[in-house]
Amino acid sequence: MRASPNIRRVAVPVPGTDDAESVGYVAMCRGKDGAVTPQVLPDMSGLNGLDLDAQAPVPIAAIEDLRDRLRASARNDFGLLAAVARIEETNEAAGRAQEHLTRLVAKHFILSVQRARRAEANFARQLTILDELVETRPEQRLPRMPVDQLRSFSGVPFVIRLPAAGNEVPFDASRPLLKAAVDLAAREAAALHLRQADITTEQVLARL
Repeated sequence: MRASPNIRRVAVPVPGTDDAESVGYVAMCRGKDGAVTPQVLPDMSGLNGLDLDAQAPVPIAAIEDLRDRLRASARNDFGLLAAVARIEETNEAAGRAQEHLTRLVAKHFILSVQRARRAEANFARQLTILDELVETRPEQRLPRMPVDQLRSFSGVPFVIRLPAAGNEVPFDASRPLLKAAVDLAAREAAALHLRQADITTEQVLARL
């Protein structure tokens, strides 16, 4: 559209994007009282039905005012998009941390049961023992969880207290976490695509 002195297109770049713009228009319109004033429009369709003054140029002040408003709107829109992206990134990181913690708990749950002289070479029989312990106790202490791996977790929905020194720490795993860990171990066993009688506990541990 050919530039017109009584209609000005104003555009500002949207921060954080390659070529997106926030656009608006200022038009010189005649009101019912005959006064000609600048009117801000979001797009050209807003001109329909307006009484435009073809001779009155758009004041520089009106253009700069719209430019400032567009910049503020663009910053706000970008801030919302950035906030959504940060929330999604945080949720994804928390999900990964939860999955890694569940895998670690599954491994050390089995190891702690084995150290308590309830080891079974066959995983199906070992799984029966794990299920029994989960159902009969509200939580299970895993006495030798690796501090370095626990320290790497962030975003899990509870506090993991770690010692200032030492390589291992007792960890009290709640029943929901233990159930999730046992389910994960069972899925790893199923992923071997072997008969239950042929799946060993050591094979499952190697996948954890």
